[in-house]
Amino acid sequence: AARRQPPIVTELIALEQPEREVRVSEVDRQQHRGSVYPRSIAHFGFYNDREVLAPRHDAAAEMRILRPFWRDGRILRWPARESRRRLLLEEVIRAFPPGKRFSEPEIDAILREVWPDHCQLRRALVDRELLNRRDGVYWRVG
Repeated sequence: AARRQPPIVTELIALEQPEREVRVSEVDRQQHRGSVYPRSIAHFGFYNDREVLAPRHDAAAEMRILRPFWRDGRILRWPARESRRRLLLEEVIRAFPPGKRFSEPEIDAILREVWPDHCQLRRALVDRELLNRRDGVYWRVG
């Protein structure tokens, strides 16, 4: 007589069967290209899902978030949270027209009007790739 296998073994055998290939549409494949996550982890689906499903801030919500840190084109205090710092730096970068090249003293003069520690601000803009620099010449990215 045939011996009956326990249910756990049949479930394991079912899991070992090869999965069928899943085709992903070109639109879905391109969604990660605008990802804010580093390229090394952008291909993992759950990061893309978090980005796509995350609520978008409208302009009024962003200004409410920035109110304690930004007023009349000046930084009042430096945010501790990276997300708020990023919003603040996006406001600062608007002082630079796209496509125009600046020398370091010109950049420092503009940033000194915004925040007393202009070196910290310049470094933050370059580190977050909002400003590019080469041979003492700076320009706005994007």
